[in-house]
Amino acid sequence: MAGLSSRASFGAGRLAGVLCVRVLAALLRCRGRLQRWTAAPLLLLGVLGCQSLAEIELIELEAIKPDAVEPGERLQILGEGFALDRSCRVRFSGYAERSEGEAVPVLFEVEGRALSPRAVEVQVDPISFAPLRPRAVFVGEVSVRFAAPDRGVEIAGTMGDVRLAFASSLPPARVASEIDRQEQATLTPMQ
Repeated sequence: MAGLSSRASFGAGRLAGVLCVRVLAALLRCRGRLQRWTAAPLLLLGVLGCQSLAEIELIELEAIKPDAVEPGERLQILGEGFALDRSCRVRFSGYAERSEGEAVPVLFEVEGRALSPRAVEVQVDPISFAPLRPRAVFVGEVSVRFAAPDRGVEIAGTMGDVRLAFASSLPPARVASEIDRQEQATLTPMQ
């Protein structure tokens, strides 16, 4: 089901929002033809209308495969409406159920890539999936968002009631060294 929701963002949209508020605030100070009780609703409408980032729910998410993953594997999100060969953000929002019966709230994003209009692939690495280490079952919702060519708009889709088992067969010390190695690779300047 397609829908439209807007949320505030920063950057160029913030500048436009500031300009809208300043113009409408000048209307409030106007003492001539415009009464204060008329200008206040205009100010409110202006602030609401100046929000700049729209998220349009056009993507249908159907399944996540496989049901259990380890670092180094690939996770596929199946659905309809993905932007072919484009990168996207995949958000996991919910709980990590640990083997001890503990449920810890988690919220993290990873980068994905659309392999086709029906599949997005995510590389499962120890850093991105750190909230689920060493073993947990993710329970919650997954959303996929593509930045649209039109600035300030995201094409999105969300799927609830997701269960994804995560287990690292690597010993904790080896996982820690792999994380350190990946962090160093991102911090080391290329020459």
